[in-house]
This record gives sequence, C-alpha cells and structure tokens, in this order.
Amino acid sequence: MLYSTFIKKAEELTIQQLDNGIWYLEPEWQDMIYRNILYKNDLNELDDLEDSYLDGWYTLEDILKLEVTKRNSVIDKKNDVINWLYDVITATIEPTILQEETDYIKNVVEFMKVNHNLDAGDSDEDK
Repeated sequence: MLYSTFIKKAEELTIQQLDNGIWYLEPEWQDMIYRNILYKNDLNELDDLEDSYLDGWYTLEDILKLEVTKRNSVIDKKNDVINWLYDVITATIEPTILQEETDYIKNVVEFMKVNHNLDAGDSDEDK
C-alpha cells in the first residue's frame, strides 16, 4: 500500500468531528489500530508501506495530531472572519441605522407638531 493511501485511510478512520465543527483525534485510536478498525482496513502493518518514512506508531500519531491541528486552524480562521464581520456590523452599520431611525422619528414628531399647530389655527379661524 502507498504511504499516501495509508495516511488518508488512517485520517478517515481516526479523526472525528464534533457537532460544533471542532476536529479531534479519537482518544482510543491506538486501541482501534491494534484491534479492529485499521486492521479491518488493511492498515495494520507499517513495514508493508511503500515510500514510507514512518518508523512507528508514534510517528503516525504525530501526523494525525498535526492533521487535527490543521483542520481546526481552518475553523479558527472562519471564526476570526465571522467575529470581524460582527464587529463591523455592530460598530458601523447598526449605529448608522439607529441614527437614521432617530432622524425619521424626529421628523415625524416635527410634522405632527406643525400639523397640530395648523389644525389649532384652523379651529380659531372657524369661530
């Protein structure tokens, strides 16, 4: 089996994702390797790999942990962008909208005052 195929299969079988999007290495991944999952998928012998530099299961563990870190860093960047957008909206757009709403209400109140004064003037002329 090729090294790249081995690593991809090992990642698929041992790296899991939580509902919130965070990736993690299955805590019992070594038991799974030695007993069931990887053995059933022909991933039990490191010596049979072609073009491999793996010198043991600890090297594989390091590779799997780095893959988890890489996947989570992508999520972190998305969260940074989401947080930046939230800051822009709350610091720039919301105050602008609130100011426009305030100006609109002031104009409505002024219109009502003028309209009330006109109505009061018409009532005096009718008498």
